[in-house]
Formats: sequence, structure tokens, C-alpha cells
Amino acid sequence: IHSRFSQMDGPYILTYFLGREEKYRTLASWIARYLGIKIFNIAHANGFCIEDLMFGEPLIDIDPYDFIALFCNCELVITDSFHGAAFSLIFGKEFYTVERFKDPTTCDLNARLTSLLRMMKVEENMLDHDDLDSAFARFTRLHVRPVHYGGILSERIDRSKEYLNSALRSQEV
Repeated sequence: IHSRFSQMDGPYILTYFLGREEKYRTLASWIARYLGIKIFNIAHANGFCIEDLMFGEPLIDIDPYDFIALFCNCELVITDSFHGAAFSLIFGKEFYTVERFKDPTTCDLNARLTSLLRMMKVEENMLDHDDLDSAFARFTRLHVRPVHYGGILSERIDRSKEYLNSALRSQEV
């Protein structure tokens, strides 16, 4: 994919946060320091967010090609977004998520993210941003393992294609 972000200078962490929680950004900063790499942050993903201007290298006006290239070329992703996790899986990237909402009345907005992690058998990739020390310790423990999503992901894609083909065939006249 041709993009202005196709050839980055050195490895980087990509952050993609829809929430405004400052603890997400603190955790990502700790991880970046630990790894000795920079952060590129897709800024204002869910409306203007002042926290995004003071965090990592904020990337503004990202077009679809840039968005894909950033995921494709990053070393690691930290996100609170279902789509951030999905693109990480598709491109075989190491990724970690934090819950977007802790309010029980909005927990359904976390449901598809937690469901995706469960389906892909990577529930441990959800870091607890309420306890940054614990979240960082979990990251350092998990970071050393190899990333293998391919088998489960391929199986899920094949099942989805079979379902869609079957549904389309049943609608033929």
C-alpha cells in the first residue's frame, strides 16, 4: 500500500484511542520507553481530543491508505478500538487493548472488542489501565511470546466466507 507512512524511519508503536483516558497514553509511553521506540498516535479518532496533541507524534488527517499503512508497518499496537484490534490481527501485529469504558451502563460498547479477543484466544492482551503497574507487568510478560493468529484467523475467515456464500445461494432465484 502506497502511503506517506509506508517507509517509516525505524520501528514504532502505533496508538489508536477513541477514548480520552490519559492512563492509556501513560501506559503506552511506559511501553515505548521500555522498548526504546517512538509512538505514532492517530489523533482525534473520535473527535477533537486535547490529550492527543501532547502524546507521541500526533498524526492528523489520516486517509484510508495512511491508516492501513500505519498498521501494516508498525512494531506494536495499543488501542481501545475494535477496529484497531481487528487490523492488528489481520496484519499479524503484536497488540494490546484497554477497555474503552469502565462505566457498567456502557459496557456493551466493549463487548465486541472482548468478544474478538476471546474468539482469537488472546484475552490476555486486554491490559488493565486502572492498575498501570499490573498492566505494564503483564505487557512485559506477554511481549516475549511469538505472535500467532494465522490459524484461528484463517479458520474464522473461511467460516465467514462459507456462511456468506450459503446465504447468497439461498437468496438466488
